[in-house]
Amino acid sequence: MTKPSLDAAAMAGRLRRAFAASHFSTAAGAVLQMAFAAALARLLGQSEYGLFAAAAGAMRLMSYLADFGIVTLTTRRGRTLGDRTLAGLFAGGLAGSLVLAAAIWMLAPILCAWAGADPVKGPAILRALGFAPAIAALGQVATALLRHDLRFDALAAQSLGALIGGQGLVAIPLAWMGAGAWSLVAGTLAQTAIGATIALRAGPHPWREARVPDAAIRSEAAWFWALRILDSAGFHALAPLALVFAGAAQTGLWDRAMALSIVPMELLAIASAQVLFPAYAQAKGDAETVRRRWLTGLAAILTIHGAIACLAIIEGAALVTLVLGSAWAEAAACFSVLAVWGLLRGAGVANGGVSEAQGALGVRALLQGLFLAIGAAALFVLRPETAAEMALVVVAVDAPLQIAGLIIAARVTGTSAREVASAIIGAAAAIGFVAAIIVAGRHAGAWMGVLVAGIGIFAALRFHPYLPLRTATRDAVAAMFAIR
Repeated sequence: MTKPSLDAAAMAGRLRRAFAASHFSTAAGAVLQMAFAAALARLLGQSEYGLFAAAAGAMRLMSYLADFGIVTLTTRRGRTLGDRTLAGLFAGGLAGSLVLAAAIWMLAPILCAWAGADPVKGPAILRALGFAPAIAALGQVATALLRHDLRFDALAAQSLGALIGGQGLVAIPLAWMGAGAWSLVAGTLAQTAIGATIALRAGPHPWREARVPDAAIRSEAAWFWALRILDSAGFHALAPLALVFAGAAQTGLWDRAMALSIVPMELLAIASAQVLFPAYAQAKGDAETVRRRWLTGLAAILTIHGAIACLAIIEGAALVTLVLGSAWAEAAACFSVLAVWGLLRGAGVANGGVSEAQGALGVRALLQGLFLAIGAAALFVLRPETAAEMALVVVAVDAPLQIAGLIIAARVTGTSAREVASAIIGAAAAIGFVAAIIVAGRHAGAWMGVLVAGIGIFAALRFHPYLPLRTATRDAVAAMFAIR
């Protein structure tokens, strides 16, 4: 057997450290978000959350219009773009975000009137949130460069520092003082500003050196831009639509159910994907390495997300009451269904990441466009009246499209059906193991159920039936204790 080259061994070590730092920060962030959500849910009402969630969803949806594909392009190609091109991307992203803030300011009354939001508070909140993308644009190129360079220790400090500062030191104190939905607005703006400030330590490039990227770079960025817009439209538009169909209270339930399910599950998936995406590019055409990394990441995401979905289905009502309080008990049904969607979206993150890295951008755009078109049609035809009904519609639309995404990822990586089946069957067996543990301990209380599930997930990953994942887990644990 040939020994790996020094470059390959060094890359493997960097990837292990990156995975360890990324997952550590994600797990810590998920715990903090749960704690902050629990505190805020006891200080704010459903309607206040609903109004903020709809405005924030609309803002995030429109913010992708000013992204121009800059973040994904820079993450993929890094400093090979050149300092002057990076400076041009920084300047273009900032200018686009400022234009967006002005557009949101003017359109806020119209959008709020269409959604049936409070005619005074709604536009004011949306206008304030419109400045968040411009603040974030200050650090987006620097953050993308850190991802490309696999510096996830610095990214961990950025994300956790911003979360603690924005939510813990701003949102919660303001909510306690009676600021209502404005506490969430202030917390979001503070979190964005802190994150951008930390990222800027990597340094924006001088404006005087900026140049317009060449045609090839603009074309690649345009594809990534389109993909981000389609994905955002299919995700962030749901809160405003919930406000239209079900009212502010049900939108509040939707938002808190999302905070307990989709948000932490997306963070866990992205913790792997944001390491793998630049790693695919740095594999330099090594098809076997790309295939192995994709299947290992897919098996890990399916195992973790499947186990979380089982926990949400089995202990959903108890978990919602424990974290949010009895006043939010109605969110349990939506929470359980959204956890299943989190499993689907997690698989989509793994499959979509490798498809994009392999250049299958058009097919990815087609799948996302189909979800957007079919999902919108289904919602307007069925007109769900509760958050749980809306979640069921979304899952029914997305499931077949995620299966198609899996098939496409296998084709672009040259992976055989047998190899894919091996990873999926291994994940299914591990999920069954964790589900059995959760069922066995369900009468011990919700906190014990979460603890048991966490231990079960770690055991399932460490002794996973899929050998590459078992090996990767062992190496990641060793790297985590080796982080300086």
